[in-house]
Amino acid sequence: MSSSDGKRRERAEEILDRWLVLQMDGQAPAKEDFLASNEDLRDLLEVMLENLDFAQEVLDLRASKGSGDRAEDTARSERGSCACG
Repeated sequence: MSSSDGKRRERAEEILDRWLVLQMDGQAPAKEDFLASNEDLRDLLEVMLENLDFAQEVLDLRASKGSGDRAEDTARSERGSCACG
């Protein structure tokens, strides 16, 4: 990665951090408006936002998995059973 690539990425991370804080406060512009206002970093920001969306989906899936399922998974791993379909 070149020095200019590193600086671009660092700038994109800073801008994304500020947008996320605004989003948590309910004051962020819509995602498309955010990307349009940072067109020079759009390629990096889109990937970062996709990664955040993916991470949130994984967390949501894990949170929706009931505690009974976790107990079942633990028992299954202790028995060495495979839950393969």
